[in-house]
Amino acid sequence: MRVFILFILVTSVVCASENAISATGLRASSFGDDGRLSRVFTAQSASGPFASPVVRAGRVEFYGKEAPNGVVAALEWEEAKYLKSEEVITGDGSIQLTTEDGIVSGKGFRCELDTERLELRSSVSYKTNAFRMTGEQAKIEFETKRGKRTDVIRHIAVVGNIVIEQTATAKAPFDRAESTFARYSADESKVFLKAPISAWRKGQRSVIDAASGFVEIDLKEQAPNKAPEPTPGAVTPRATEGTSR
Repeated sequence: MRVFILFILVTSVVCASENAISATGLRASSFGDDGRLSRVFTAQSASGPFASPVVRAGRVEFYGKEAPNGVVAALEWEEAKYLKSEEVITGDGSIQLTTEDGIVSGKGFRCELDTERLELRSSVSYKTNAFRMTGEQAKIEFETKRGKRTDVIRHIAVVGNIVIEQTATAKAPFDRAESTFARYSADESKVFLKAPISAWRKGQRSVIDAASGFVEIDLKEQAPNKAPEPTPGAVTPRATEGTSR
């Protein structure tokens, strides 16, 4: 059973009724079955019903065993509604998920803190050392319970006006590509783009198609002294439009 402890660092607390709160300086800690700290929730202020207050300048830190300071991911937003019974935060503004591997951001969000699923409704961006991807909407699955610092973001599905660029791998046959759907998988270390895609290489545009319907970018590091020629037709039958766990 998870133990949940709430500490209110009181700068100002005014309860309009038994079921409402108005407070500043909030901090809540969650612990796993093994007694290890798993999550810390902080907010500059909160107001409204106890069951679903509006929290401002919020941050959730997810803890793991391997990180030097214990933190493997951090979620930050300006304003959100916190649904206490569901352990969900939802809002119309901006949110950002920061990990050692990269940063995911967007506007209009719903995040399930226990199941570690994040949905973004607009202005999606995912920046890593290997590539940068933008789109209109996304579903993200991340995993901090393993306690690892890397590969925290496990799966991303992005739809609408996808642009991917700055791919740091010799296996990508382009500098920039556009598609209508993209999927990133940490397990496979690949990005799958729905074909046909518009691709640019050294300023020249081309159209790349694939029989299976997806073009893939392999993000695995190249072996020393081995740089194979690009394979624009590389595809995978495992790529599908949607997310699964």
